[in-house]
Amino acid sequence: MEADDDDLIVTARVLPENRKVYETLLDLLIKHGQSAEEINTQLFNVGLTVWVAKISEGLAEGPEARFEDEEEDG
Repeated sequence: MEADDDDLIVTARVLPENRKVYETLLDLLIKHGQSAEEINTQLFNVGLTVWVAKISEGLAEGPEARFEDEEEDG
């Protein structure tokens, strides 16, 4: 069975604090008539951007910040 371009299946692991952002973005993309492929690409790009930002923040803090957190936990 081949899916039509109008069919949209979104599967993503979304942190609870980000869920509303993804739902709002999805609603806006659908309202603007984007295809399923375009919507999936946009959602992927948003997720990738968030992931890269978190990695960058961790790198900017440096290894000292991570060790301080581990010492507080231990």
